[in-house]
Amino acid sequence: MFAMSLIAMLSTEAVTPTDGLWRGAMHAIQDPGLLSLFPQAAHGFPFLAATASSVAFLGWVAAWVLALGGLTVLPPATGDAAAARAA
Repeated sequence: MFAMSLIAMLSTEAVTPTDGLWRGAMHAIQDPGLLSLFPQAAHGFPFLAATASSVAFLGWVAAWVLALGGLTVLPPATGDAAAARAA
């Protein structure tokens, strides 16, 4: 039960790195000339990114993936096992 509530907490939009990964991918594949055509659009448009992902952010992504991977090895809390732990 604890692992499921922890996974639910980690999957909130504020904690998951999906938006930052998306913007990093867009920065990697976009034409640099697009930013000169639309300088203000890069701040709110999801298909343009003015900067690449920082090293600190990529470290957070690695830690997040390792944490979720670690949670997958925890045994599931099912009926009798959960009752035995509670007692």
